[in-house]
Amino acid sequence: RAFGGGKSYSVLPSHSFRIPVDSAALVKHNVLNPEEMKRRVDALDFTLSGSNGKPKGYILKSQFAVLDMIRGNNWERPIYFAVTTGPDSYMGLQSYFRLEGLAYRLVPIRYPQSENPNAYGGVASNTMYTNVMEKWSWGGMDNVEDGIYMDENNRRMVTNFRLQLSILADELMKEGEPDRALDILEKVLTKMPEENVPMSRVLMSVQGTLLELASTSIAPGIKVYDLSDERRALAKKLGSNLTRRLFEIQADDFNFYYSLDPARFRAVSQERRIAKQVAEVMVQTANVYLAGDSLGAELEGKLVELEASMAEAEQRIASMGAF
Repeated sequence: RAFGGGKSYSVLPSHSFRIPVDSAALVKHNVLNPEEMKRRVDALDFTLSGSNGKPKGYILKSQFAVLDMIRGNNWERPIYFAVTTGPDSYMGLQSYFRLEGLAYRLVPIRYPQSENPNAYGGVASNTMYTNVMEKWSWGGMDNVEDGIYMDENNRRMVTNFRLQLSILADELMKEGEPDRALDILEKVLTKMPEENVPMSRVLMSVQGTLLELASTSIAPGIKVYDLSDERRALAKKLGSNLTRRLFEIQADDFNFYYSLDPARFRAVSQERRIAKQVAEVMVQTANVYLAGDSLGAELEGKLVELEASMAEAEQRIASMGAF
């Protein structure tokens, strides 16, 4: 198509694509098991989109290459997308993704949109569980005796590891596999310990699931999972320790924020709100899932003290003209 200035560009007639699925090739290459074959689609229908989920106004050569690879491969070999590349590289194919570890496998099954904004497609829970428990190598970051230096790039990668494992644990919970979910959550905390990799808010999902597994509360909306006393005690220990630590981190952050001068204090308004919300979630989950346990009351008391300190600090800063 010709544009102004004598320039012309190749133009695609649509943002939408359709790649037919050869069912015979699926059977030949064992892409899906018999149960999954019942859910297969006849074609991959998708809209080329960017990280914001909206149709893109352009397509890169690399994306053309991926589309050609998918079409020409005809399911002969598995095609994976790394979890670290981000939605802009997924081209709108996320509904056909199946998480198997640190990569999504493209499969001819259209999964419903997940309630988790960090999850795409489905989860191959059995495959991923085996990969994590039997095949993953942790690179020494589980060595707390000697320690290991993790720079900011490695720490970001570990955040992704924690996130993907929490997604697996959630899927195992949905499938009625609380013991295996606990196995995965224990790995998150023992193989990626705080001594080598600082904790962050991404562990909130792990914290909530651990307390859910530990719960014996009979209340509306709360399920008591079938775990042995020993396993439930482990979930409670891990969950309580993580809950307390995440709360302490928010309290430490607050002390730092309120030590700032007025200008810098204003600049971290969003961080202050998030820290307060995380601290409140720690209290709420402890009270809901561990009703009658001392943890909820302990954190609730600390939150009251924290809020009083916050009010005092805000009044002090306001008197200096910060607000």
